[in-house]
Amino acid sequence: MTIRVPLRARYNGGIAADGRLPLYDGTASIQGVAQAVQIATHALLTGSIVTRATAARSADFYLLPSRSGSYLVELAAYIEANPAVAGISAPIIYDWIKTIFTKATSRRQVEPTTAKVDRWMERDEPFLDELAETLEGSLQRVHRPIGPDVTTITFERPRAELLTLNADTKAWVNTRDVTADATAFTGNVTRFNSITRNGRAFIDQLRRVVPFKPADDFAMGGLQYLTWSLHGSANDLPKRLRINAREVKSATEETKRLLLVDCARDE
Repeated sequence: MTIRVPLRARYNGGIAADGRLPLYDGTASIQGVAQAVQIATHALLTGSIVTRATAARSADFYLLPSRSGSYLVELAAYIEANPAVAGISAPIIYDWIKTIFTKATSRRQVEPTTAKVDRWMERDEPFLDELAETLEGSLQRVHRPIGPDVTTITFERPRAELLTLNADTKAWVNTRDVTADATAFTGNVTRFNSITRNGRAFIDQLRRVVPFKPADDFAMGGLQYLTWSLHGSANDLPKRLRINAREVKSATEETKRLLLVDCARDE
């Protein structure tokens, strides 16, 4: 016989009275509730005290759905109008989230649906690549439940889906260790940000465009060849490079990006 013990955490006062919580502190609080309940129940069932929320013998803990058939987490962003955010609208925010999350969770090319995001991608796609890389740790945590218990996680806007996370996107965001040895490639630079030194290059051996950035031991003299190749790509001039780079791979061994060690003209 299973005893069902429902538990509710209600937040009162302040902005909680309006049905809101600060996103970062609110999620940390909810995690704290889960840890405290699990540790306390573990002590009751086993007579021992643990300092971390380890598995409790004879007890399982679940997050319960807020509606039938799914568990729904609702968030809201309140953006105060000011000159710094002029031109930003809800459709742009949704398009940005869809674009960058898709970039961070797959190699699939996404087509922005708003002019602002499309222009940003056209102007400085290496920035979006850098942002996608930065988001990896967070998105790894988002994917943690995906497996036998959760098959997909869907990000939605009102009356529409933005993107769906699944086992394939989980494998993509879970990056393997960077390869220790550099691999020889050939290719040409298609995008390059001279300030951040992030870029994108078509790699002949991979037959696709891959994000790159210089490794810590990159020979700075190679920067001139990156800009040379970019110029050639933009003007139908010689552009081919010999590239030595370490590969950053997904859990399924797909190359996600390259860390350049050195490069030179392929003459």
